Amino acid sequence: MIRTPAEPTATFADDPLRMLRAIRFAARFGFTIEPATWAGIVSSATRLEIVSRERIRDEFQKILMTPRAADGLELLRESGLLVQFAPELLEMVGVEQNEFHAYPVWEHTLNALRALPAGADLIVRLATLLHDIGKPRTKTVDSADGRVHFYHHQDVGAQMAREILRRLKCSNDLIAAVTLLVQDHMRIGEYKPSWSDSAVRRLIRNLGPNLDRLFEIHAADVAALADDHRDTRRARELRRRIDDIQSRQDIVALQPPLGGKEIMQILGIEPGPAVRELKDYLTMEVVDGRLDPGDVHDPTHPR
Repeated sequence: MIRTPAEPTATFADDPLRMLRAIRFAARFGFTIEPATWAGIVSSATRLEIVSRERIRDEFQKILMTPRAADGLELLRESGLLVQFAPELLEMVGVEQNEFHAYPVWEHTLNALRALPAGADLIVRLATLLHDIGKPRTKTVDSADGRVHFYHHQDVGAQMAREILRRLKCSNDLIAAVTLLVQDHMRIGEYKPSWSDSAVRRLIRNLGPNLDRLFEIHAADVAALADDHRDTRRARELRRRIDDIQSRQDIVALQPPLGGKEIMQILGIEPGPAVRELKDYLTMEVVDGRLDPGDVHDPTHPR
């Protein structure tokens, strides 16, 4: 049982972050929040506005890292704390989905979090929490057959995720990784055996160190679907192809045949975005097999 040592509202007025901490302890240890303490949290929730975003971020991330992160999020929602720093998450509540899903978007998201392995890192947990955040804003219902669609929800969701994480003062590296995973969270489910090796290599290259994280998120997402749609065959086949390709060539380590200085010298241009775009283009030419991997510049040897 979690309770405050003094009168709850006085305790939370002194430091409103204690409300988040109470929920973190409940999520970490499976404890119950004593009724008077809970009432104090609910009545004091708006006081969170005086707490710095950095302190809120740290407690929120700790809640996500607990064994009962989904329960902690539900407590944040019910208490009125979640709306104080991430109101977009509440848009998922009550949003019904299509026949592939057994639950509305919010409940599906919580079940996906519950399905993550215990060792899932913060990036995976944040991306799982945010993977369907774009659905409420993209929901459409077909007038002909009543089918529900969420076209481009991954694009809208990636932008929403970026805004939330920036608001919480997260690091640029964490924001980049989470938004990439939200943007690409459907890629494994879209896999078809007809994909070329080049398409698989591009996926490997684009995800880079986040590739394994994408598989973790996909597995949790599938586990939270309706029973008849929990199909893992695509993921297994794609993983087999990725492992086969990676056994023959380290796709992530590939480099463009020309460095930035060489590109500027050859084209007579100044440093700027165009140099990065040209390097990326040349890199993808190597990834796609249109440039011989032997042409890749080895910085340890003279050209």
